[in-house]
Amino acid sequence: MQRPIAMTTACLFVVMAWSMSGFALSPDLDISQYAHTSWKIRDGFTKGKINAITQTLDGYLWLGTDFGLLRFDGVRAVPWQPPADQHLPSNTIRSLLAARDGTLWVGTAKGLLSWKDGKLTQYPELAGQLVTGLLEDHEGLIWVGTLGLPSGRLCAIHTGSVHCDGADGGLGPGPFGLYEDSKGNLWAGVMNGLWRWKPGLPKFYSLPGDLNGIQSFAEDADGALLIGWKGGVYRFVDGKTEAGPVSRHERQSRIETLLRDREGSLWIGTLDRGLVHLHQGRTDAFTQSDGLSGSDVSRIFVDREGNTWVATLDGLDRFRKFAVSTLNVREGLADAIVGSVLASTDGTVWFGTFGGFNRWDDGQVTIPRTGSARLDGKLDGHAPTSLFQDKHGRIWVATTYKFGYLENGRFEPLSEIPGGVVHSIAEDPTGNLWIANQALGLISLSPQHQVQQIPWSGLGHKDPAGVLASDPSRGGLWLGFYQGGLAYLADGKVQASYSSTNGLGEGIVNDLRFDRDGTLWAATEGGLSRLKDGHVATLTSKDGLPCDGVHWTFEDDAHSLWLRAPCGLVRIAASELEAWTDAADHGAHLNRAIRATLFDISDGVRSFAYAGGYSPRVARSADGKLWFTGEDGVSVIDPLHIPFNNVPPPVHIEQVIADHEAFGASGKLRLPALVRNLEIDYTALSLVAADKVLFRYKLDGVDRDWQDVRTRRQAFYTTLRPGTYHFHVIACNNDGVWNEAGDHLEFSIAPAWFQTNLFLVLCVAAFFLLFWMLYELRVRSIQQRTKQLASVNEKLEKQIAENAALVADLELQVGLLQRLPVSAWTLQSDGTPDFVNQVWLEFAGQTLSFIRSHPEAWMTAIHPDDREMAARIFREGVDSGSGFAIQTRSLRAQDGTYRWHLQQAVVLRDEDGKVLKFVGTTTDIDDQKRAEEALRQAQGDLARISRVTTMGELTASLAHELSQPMSGVITNASVGLRKLRRDQPDLDEVRAVVTRIGRDAHRAAEILKRIRLQFERGAPDREVLDMDEILKETLALLRDEAVRYDVSVRMELTADLPKILGDRVQLQQVAMNLIVNSIEAMKDVDGTREIVLQSQRAENQQILVSVSDTGRGVAPELAEQIFDPFFTTKPRGTGMGLRISRSIIESHGGRLWAELRPAHGATFHLSLPATIPGTG
Repeated sequence: MQRPIAMTTACLFVVMAWSMSGFALSPDLDISQYAHTSWKIRDGFTKGKINAITQTLDGYLWLGTDFGLLRFDGVRAVPWQPPADQHLPSNTIRSLLAARDGTLWVGTAKGLLSWKDGKLTQYPELAGQLVTGLLEDHEGLIWVGTLGLPSGRLCAIHTGSVHCDGADGGLGPGPFGLYEDSKGNLWAGVMNGLWRWKPGLPKFYSLPGDLNGIQSFAEDADGALLIGWKGGVYRFVDGKTEAGPVSRHERQSRIETLLRDREGSLWIGTLDRGLVHLHQGRTDAFTQSDGLSGSDVSRIFVDREGNTWVATLDGLDRFRKFAVSTLNVREGLADAIVGSVLASTDGTVWFGTFGGFNRWDDGQVTIPRTGSARLDGKLDGHAPTSLFQDKHGRIWVATTYKFGYLENGRFEPLSEIPGGVVHSIAEDPTGNLWIANQALGLISLSPQHQVQQIPWSGLGHKDPAGVLASDPSRGGLWLGFYQGGLAYLADGKVQASYSSTNGLGEGIVNDLRFDRDGTLWAATEGGLSRLKDGHVATLTSKDGLPCDGVHWTFEDDAHSLWLRAPCGLVRIAASELEAWTDAADHGAHLNRAIRATLFDISDGVRSFAYAGGYSPRVARSADGKLWFTGEDGVSVIDPLHIPFNNVPPPVHIEQVIADHEAFGASGKLRLPALVRNLEIDYTALSLVAADKVLFRYKLDGVDRDWQDVRTRRQAFYTTLRPGTYHFHVIACNNDGVWNEAGDHLEFSIAPAWFQTNLFLVLCVAAFFLLFWMLYELRVRSIQQRTKQLASVNEKLEKQIAENAALVADLELQVGLLQRLPVSAWTLQSDGTPDFVNQVWLEFAGQTLSFIRSHPEAWMTAIHPDDREMAARIFREGVDSGSGFAIQTRSLRAQDGTYRWHLQQAVVLRDEDGKVLKFVGTTTDIDDQKRAEEALRQAQGDLARISRVTTMGELTASLAHELSQPMSGVITNASVGLRKLRRDQPDLDEVRAVVTRIGRDAHRAAEILKRIRLQFERGAPDREVLDMDEILKETLALLRDEAVRYDVSVRMELTADLPKILGDRVQLQQVAMNLIVNSIEAMKDVDGTREIVLQSQRAENQQILVSVSDTGRGVAPELAEQIFDPFFTTKPRGTGMGLRISRSIIESHGGRLWAELRPAHGATFHLSLPATIPGTG
């Protein structure tokens, strides 16, 4: 349960005063309805069986096992170790006792010891004895029972002295169990009976027949002694045994331990049948199949918070009361799925389960009579769905097949009302019954049994209503729909509607309810909506709800509001709700989140609450308890008696770990010097829900405020300085009760030798000594420096005279530069202009002072298309100290035109090679560039004219070559037709004509083949070639084209590449086509423009050539289509280049393919055979 935090001062005395408070287990619940947690040996919790349990005043739970003593804080079970110079008589712990003075008594297989205030005491009088029982009586005496052969002992310890009885053999092997009843009688169970040891003289009662002796005791409700004997529980009254409260069935198992808790319930631990629980006249059991860690129960113990601890052969179990208990099939329900719950006016509670009707009556789940032949809770063989009790007390019931009411123990169906899925039933002030039928719509039934049906479409909805509510003030009916929205029905018409646009919570409307003031509350998927005077306000997680979805609401007797949500059960106090509603009534928002309490699975809210279904899903019984449905039974909570853990948890600092070395947290702890990593381990002893214990800590002088670390049980610090520190830690339990006193620890960190005060004093003295020595050295240095300055001053005067001559010479040189007919300039070593002659300034229209104050100004005169390239080359030349040469278009200020210039800079260095200055010139090359462009244009025009001429020559050649055979074909065809028109055609003559036609056609085909061979250049023209040489030759032809478009070409050629047999011109044509394509693909690329040519050996005696670029790329799915004829991706392409290139490569026995990457360039690969069969 997550509750608002409340600070409560606590101290050890308060803890002791509250040691009998907390929340004990409710006597009206079965064990299966408690919260259960188990720790199993097989999971590593302990090494062996737990034989004994106790709790000391500091809150720790102590567990005695076959392998030692464990201290348990609810999270960690830590083996307890005695002081370094002592040891336990035996690691087998058989019994434990926490005395009222804080002493822990430990009974082992070989003796007894006690532990208090860090002191371990052993008792030699009991050395070697198996201690089976420990007890502190009401006078403070410690009683010890031991087993031994031939005789055991019963010993009393008072102020350290030990007195033992039984040496005469009267106790037999010894006491198996010790018990003091409420009257002060001390009982000891032995092999053949029972001793009442005090008050008065010891008296023996013979009870033979149980070989295991009597080892378990308790008291009955009337104070009679209960004993475990002969496999059952018996009452021992006036020296005689009589039947006890356990039935014969349970008597068939040996009783190991008995315990009557604070609420009067009797817990019985058996040898092989787990736990048996007697409460309010009922008996239930909890075994290993129900989740108990083991079937052999050895000890039962109740701690100060009311938790019941059970030790078994296989582990440890804890039982505690849930805030929300659940009734299930185990408690008598017909089915675990409960669709509706109804609190009747007679005090009973009715449950509509999927298996039939159930009724809660006088603390029992019963099956009511419905007139059916079988007492199965069904109505004419069908399970109930929705329930409703009208103002006359009659209970109406819907099934999927019939609708009717219960009267005199019989179900009376109404033929006027059809069956079906009924989600909700309501009654208006006039006595009309309203039924929400999913398929048929809204049905009304008058007191005279007149029926009226309204389809959902008649109410303006396609979806059905899932919930109905009668308006107590206006008399109409409110409907909440599955797809969202509210409707108010009066006089047969919808008078008002509300949806999310009006502020209503979004999604399905799960529940409608009117409060005491007549305000309508709607539980929706989007939050809790409130409708008052036509205004809607919705409470959501933004306002403080743990989650948004609300399935139903209900108001308890304290006016607190309860909500069922997907995250659990939520309670909002009346004051919190009033604050929110007051703000909503004034059209404002509450300036804080409301405080709500969430009950989740740890509080017993078992299953997820599903939206929709049947109704009602929550009811308040006459005793004020809230009952609500679920998919795992019906749950109940008593809003006025919610268990609250008011025991503040004792807080303990357990140990300090400094650089992986553990130290005990007692006294004033002194840690070694130079501690880098410090860990402080602490705990808080609230065993109800240890995982919900929250902590805060603070280290004085380091932490400004309390550190809220939630459930973490360690504090971490690094590199603390030497000194004394005070650490404080506080904690709260699962219900937010804080122990503000907490625990504290004072510790100190020793200083290293260089952190001591003596070392600091020595450092100060050394500092002043060093300061005096430096002062003396400084005085002497100044005196020497004065002499040096006099000498330097003389040299400077001489240098000034020389510099004056140099300045005069420099002015002369500058004058000459100013008069040169070319632009001249100089740059500093970092590229900043420091001189520009007048020619450049007049061209650029700028001044020297402007250039010096704006070093980047020269770049603005360059054409925008050239700026990036120019800046890159300029910066590379300056940074590398190699100078630069750049061709750019620069703006002439006089007429605003761009002209081509060559800007070149050379480097001036000093004797050490350091860059002193860059000296450069700007030369106008515009006329040269225009001439080069005109030359390229002429070359292009000439190439086009050549292609046109070639096509003309080809056409003329074809016409000339084909004219003669085609003329023969035409002539012979005419002759053949004439001969065929005769009345008697001469077939031999016709046959001869056809033969001549075929001959002439064959001649034409031969001509075409010969012309094609001339273009393909067949095998006879091939020669042995070096592919690397072909690539270099092709690149030499295209280098100017690459430079023109600022494309760099990188060649990665393999040395000693095998030769190939091929046509040089054709292979050059392929290489040229691929490189030109790459250049054209990068014309419009703003980034890097680079072509990479690679050659390498490949498998199967092949060589592989690759051409890669960084162009705009092509979609991968076009990898084959680009080789199709007339397919092109270029604006002016013919679509034949790649097709011709592939045909050339394939005619050489190779392969050409493409690797395409959209927006990231392309790579073309071609492979050619390195050796030709038959060439030797």
